Amino acid sequence: MQSILRIRLCTQLLAALVGLLLVVPTQAQQAQQALQVGRTDLESPISEIVERVVNEALRRRGLTAQYQLMPLPRSIALANDGALDADLLRIADVAKQFPNLVMVPTAVATVYVALYSRDAKQVNLPRAEVAKLRIGLPRGIIILVKSSVGMNVSDTQTVFKAFDMLRNDRFDIAMLAHIDAELEMAKHNITGLARRPSYWAAEPVYFYVNKKHQALVPVIDSALQEMQKEGLINKYYEEGLQKINVKLLKPVS
Repeated sequence: MQSILRIRLCTQLLAALVGLLLVVPTQAQQAQQALQVGRTDLESPISEIVERVVNEALRRRGLTAQYQLMPLPRSIALANDGALDADLLRIADVAKQFPNLVMVPTAVATVYVALYSRDAKQVNLPRAEVAKLRIGLPRGIIILVKSSVGMNVSDTQTVFKAFDMLRNDRFDIAMLAHIDAELEMAKHNITGLARRPSYWAAEPVYFYVNKKHQALVPVIDSALQEMQKEGLINKYYEEGLQKINVKLLKPVS
């Protein structure tokens, strides 16, 4: 009888151990699995700033991210399809066009839209007059699309291409994300252009996750709220501007 009990006890212990061996690695795997996040494959100070913000928010909640660099239209399409877990930064209007993306409510930065021209008088015209000119902008940046509704717009592949086409009179105004444009000008020693002293538009940008990770939204948002209260999000933004020696534009006019 005792032998039978011992055999049963050993069998139960063995089954429990096998169960642990099967379960524990799976839990560890899940804990270590990084969110796959899409971001631009171009050099972008605003993306670097937001990546720093998101990394800190995730770190505070025991999460990590791996960034997949690609063109912006592809990034958001893959995040919406679920092939990627998240998209690094988009304006609030994205949710209307990509129903499978869920916005984390606390903004991770603000994007300012700047105007550049060969003609200083032209770039400083009243807004109604500027709207009649030929506008060039890089494709895939939704805030630029939103800011140019109703205008005569030409798409370009990159910020550098927008400047190149502007200098070759392919359009009158280049509409660009401010700090990305300033970095490109410094990088390629682009001179002879005038910039409107005030920004054309400004929009907060947000971190988006695919709806399969909707449960993470309040988790990540609580970390971002902490960072916002600590002044850390603004601090990262200001440090990003200082790094490339760029000053904020004046308020919209």
